[in-house]
Formats: sequence, structure tokens, C-alpha cells
Amino acid sequence: MRGLSRWSRLRPTVLMAAAILALLVGTLGTVWGCGRRAPAADAVPGAATPSASVPVAFTTGLPPSASSDSSASPSATPSPATSAGGSSPSGSSVSTPTPSTTKRSTPKPKPTPSPSTTGASPYFTVNGKVAATTRFTAADLKKMSIVSDTYFSRGKDPKEATTAFVGVRLRDILDVAGLAADAARVTVTAADGYSASFTLRQVNASYIDETRPGVSLPMIIAYSEDGVPYSGAHPFRLVMGQTVAGDYNRQYWVKIVVSISVL
Repeated sequence: MRGLSRWSRLRPTVLMAAAILALLVGTLGTVWGCGRRAPAADAVPGAATPSASVPVAFTTGLPPSASSDSSASPSATPSPATSAGGSSPSGSSVSTPTPSTTKRSTPKPKPTPSPSTTGASPYFTVNGKVAATTRFTAADLKKMSIVSDTYFSRGKDPKEATTAFVGVRLRDILDVAGLAADAARVTVTAADGYSASFTLRQVNASYIDETRPGVSLPMIIAYSEDGVPYSGAHPFRLVMGQTVAGDYNRQYWVKIVVSISVL
């Protein structure tokens, strides 16, 4: 009872001391915390310092341009490529290569001229088993022995016709080109691909005109018909008479002659 009464007398003093102590502890904690916080302007060793934003380099998957510096620092921000005649977009860090606009011209093959369209005058060629491939123009033929005669012919349209031609014996033309001793055949070809082939015996033969008995007609390359010279790119025609009366000889005639091949 004596101890309890004593505690009763000291209790208010203890509570007041505890309250004062708690207040002191709180005040000291606040002061201590303020003392530990570093000023914003001071750097604290070991602490991470916020840094300025670092530019990020984007990978485009494209090879570097010829003007790029391969030794540049990886952290450097690449400058946008500036094309001639224009400025680079502001703020861009990725260079987009510009496709080349230079066009390569594709050479076109030159057309092969037909034998009668090259040079000032149309011509045909004699090739094959001759001394040399030889060109003949109408002017060349006029310098040779001329044949001027009428040829009767049978065919489809018209069925019968008599036509006056001026030209040169085919055999004479072959001789000028240098006919080989072993030559056997001659093929006369037109610009449209039509051709007629003859043996040398047929080339050398004389032909008839059933309307004029006793007339002998050679195989010729004509350059004029019914008094009018042929014109155009291929002004030549192979003409021959009949082998026998009733012969449809016009089927062997060859218009627009471009070549004579000796086989």
C-alpha cells in the first residue's frame, strides 16, 4: 500500500517526462533528416546523376552511304543525308538512300538491210560458187550486152500475155561474177522469199515463143517492162521463154530479185 501510493504520486511526473522525451526524439529526427539530405546543386559520390537525354541511333538495315564516316563515334547522332538541290528534313536522324535516276540506254540491234536498199542505187547480188560475191545495179546491166525482145507467156492471170522486156542474159551475169567450173545449179530469190532453181543447162538454153515460130529467147534478168524501167527497192525480174508450145512458163518468172546463188 505504501509502494502503490508512492507510484501514484510519481505517475504524473513520469508521463510528463515521457511526453517531453518523445517530443525531443521527434525534433531530433527531423533535424537529422534535414542534415542528411544533399542540396540539389551538389553532387553526391556514388549516387546516379540524372543525365541529359541521349540520342538513339536507329538501324535501318541499309548499308552506309559513301559519304558516311565509318570511324565516327557510336554515340554520335548521324546527320540526315542532304541530296543535291534540296535540304534535309529537320530533326531526322535516319538517312534514306535515294535511288539512282540515271537510266542506261539499251543499244538496239541495227536492222540488216536487204541487198537492194543499201547505197545510192538498188542492186542484187550473185554469190556462192563464183570468184567473188558481186553486186549488180541497173546501171551495171546497161553496160553489158543488152537483150530487148518480146516474151509470150502462159499463166493464171492473165492466161496469156506478150510482154516486151529489156535486160541481160543470166549466163552473162554469172560470167562477170566469175562462175566456178564445178557450179551445177542457180537459185534466183525474190525479196518476199519466193525462188526458182535451174540447172546450168537450163540457164544456158534457148527458149521458144509459140506465137512466133523460129524465135530463140534467152533467160534474162530484166530491168524494164513494156518500155517502162522498173522502180522501187528491187527493180529486177527473171524472165524466160517456153520450153515447148503450151508451156506455162510464167510460173518460173521471179519478180523483185534480190539474190542469185550459185550451187
